[in-house]
Amino acid sequence: MKSITRLEVMRVRRPLPLPEVEPYIQHADDAAMIANAIIGKEAQEVMIVIFLTAKHKVVGYSEIARGGIDECAVSMDALFRAVLLSGTNRFVLAHNHPSGDPTPSLADVAISTRIMDACAILKVTCLDHIILGEASNSSLLALGLLNATKNGA
Repeated sequence: MKSITRLEVMRVRRPLPLPEVEPYIQHADDAAMIANAIIGKEAQEVMIVIFLTAKHKVVGYSEIARGGIDECAVSMDALFRAVLLSGTNRFVLAHNHPSGDPTPSLADVAISTRIMDACAILKVTCLDHIILGEASNSSLLALGLLNATKNGA
């Protein structure tokens, strides 16, 4: 069985069992399925970054922030350190809303905008930011809340 590994400062950790097929992210639903397998049942907000190859094959993930029941402070240096050390230049962000409501908050949109600005400088690409809810998920890209033209790669 194929697995996704957690990358943490260039060390492989905690394999994640997935279906027999190689995991690729082609749509927001693909990213949500993978993120749900990793953080879907968390009782507090957790943000992860999922690392992708140029052809969008998932090669690993890293938890970059853990917060309370209604917020999660994301450190830009932790996020981009993880991305740069992963050896990839494409990624998807995902975090859960323990309340069950996947509606993006103003803080979610603000941090996503800051991340997209930094991507342009660092020449990396954030493909989407997924918010996991209880019965549904939100894609900031699909909602028109990410400026994809600011990506760097």
